[in-house]
This record gives sequence, structure tokens and C-alpha cells, in this order.
Amino acid sequence: MQPIQDAAHLRCGRIEVFDTRGERPLPGAGPVPPPLADTGRCLLLVQAVAARWEVHDRDRVGKTVVAELGRMH
Repeated sequence: MQPIQDAAHLRCGRIEVFDTRGERPLPGAGPVPPPLADTGRCLLLVQAVAARWEVHDRDRVGKTVVAELGRMH
């Protein structure tokens, strides 16, 4: 990930996060975790705030989730 030099003029943002697990999630798919679960909320958060998102395979192992956020205020 590259740092943002001057965020004052940005209208959107992009986040890339990698994960060593091989599962490829689909938008809107998967169960909602129980309220006290330690895992399983990351993609729920991505879906809630991202204008769009996608999953890419990594060269070695796992995947990269790329999310583009809408206009930032």
C-alpha cells in the first residue's frame, strides 16, 4: 500500500488488503458471524463502505481484496 501524499483533493480512496486464505468471497455471499465472533466481519465492513470491490489471486498464496471507496468528505 502506498501512502496518500495530499488527501485534501481526493474524491475517492482505494484500499488493498491481502489474506493468506484461499477462499474467494462473492459480494453479498456468506453467513453473518455471531455477535461475539472474533472473525468474519471484514468483508461485511467492505461491502458497507465500498463503492465497489473485487478479489484478485496472489502469486504465492491467498488473495488480495481491493476496495474503492466513494467520495470522501
